Amino acid sequence: MKNYSALLLLLVSTLIFSQNTLKLDSLKTPIKANIEEVSWISGHWEGTAFGGVTEEVWTSPLGGSMMGSFKLVVNNEVNFHELMTISEEDETLLLRIKHFSRDLKGWEEKDESEEFKLVKIEPNRVYFNNLTFEKISPSELNIYVVFKDESGNEEEVKFNYKSKIKNKHMKLAMISIPVNDVPKAFKFYTEILNFDEQLYMPEHYLAIVYKKDEVNGPAILLEPIDDEIYAPFQSKVYAKKLPVITFGTDNINEEYNRLLNLGVKFIKKPTQQDWGIEAIFDDTCGNFIQLIQKK
Repeated sequence: MKNYSALLLLLVSTLIFSQNTLKLDSLKTPIKANIEEVSWISGHWEGTAFGGVTEEVWTSPLGGSMMGSFKLVVNNEVNFHELMTISEEDETLLLRIKHFSRDLKGWEEKDESEEFKLVKIEPNRVYFNNLTFEKISPSELNIYVVFKDESGNEEEVKFNYKSKIKNKHMKLAMISIPVNDVPKAFKFYTEILNFDEQLYMPEHYLAIVYKKDEVNGPAILLEPIDDEIYAPFQSKVYAKKLPVITFGTDNINEEYNRLLNLGVKFIKKPTQQDWGIEAIFDDTCGNFIQLIQKK
């Protein structure tokens, strides 16, 4: 497999190259990160490259690591495989890759693998040395890899993947919460509740937020109230101290203290119920929100 790198460069001559990778600076302190920050990589992904079909599968985080597999199929025949792990080590992340022929004969020595140290991490990108994962959407993923030929020349290759997991059933895509001040609500839901911006056009009183780490999760439209429709309904619901929506958490006491320190007003502290624990707080825009932790 000595000519593997040269072969790859020849095959990718028709692909689009761009600078989306970073090199490790060995003099810098390693970036601190945990495996949950890259959980969005998990999934069953498929694309095309090298004259064939590429398939990559990543498990969800468990035990401080994720495991992945890759294969290239050309003319309905497996060309080669890869086994990969991303693991927490020394408070940072390390990507390891081992290559195998179609008969599972290893390319590297028995105890050897290619290692890619973490360089930088962003909400939708994770940069390992010369290899980058990029989340385009819950159903699309890019991977950028730098290949080097025998002369030392480097080229960056983009692999585009689409999710193979298709939901054929109806699902919740978006919900709306009536708010009496869209800019104020957008600030509260993004800066205090840690939702992410999907669309924000304050000049049109339009704000949509979502959670990037919830694959295919619903978005929330922060909908301006209409004086004739929403305003009377909202005021009556608010007067009765009824929550308009429920958010869940794995640690309600921790989240309660975090929000309390940020100035959020609770009308109900974490209270034990038969089904779990609940608390209720004010979103500052005319609504009460229920926060729960199930048993």
